[in-house]
Amino acid sequence: MGEILPADLRAASLGERIRFIRRRLGFSYLELARRAGIGCNTLTRLERGEGKAIDAVVGRVVRALGPAVAEVFPGTADVFDLLFPPSS
Repeated sequence: MGEILPADLRAASLGERIRFIRRRLGFSYLELARRAGIGCNTLTRLERGEGKAIDAVVGRVVRALGPAVAEVFPGTADVFDLLFPPSS
């Protein structure tokens, strides 16, 4: 199986990986925020790395991304493979 994330993204911040996945899934800020049950400003700050990434908010985003990830990233067990790639 090939690399799921581009090499430069594997070392990226959590917010940058969320943005990459959101865009690949074709979700707008508003759509992902709605699916996650969070405010659009909260998602924007998370993707930009502004403030603390609160576990509850990250968990909501992960659950919102999860169902669509396998369709866009074949061979991926779940969204955690993309957001938290193992260190090389």
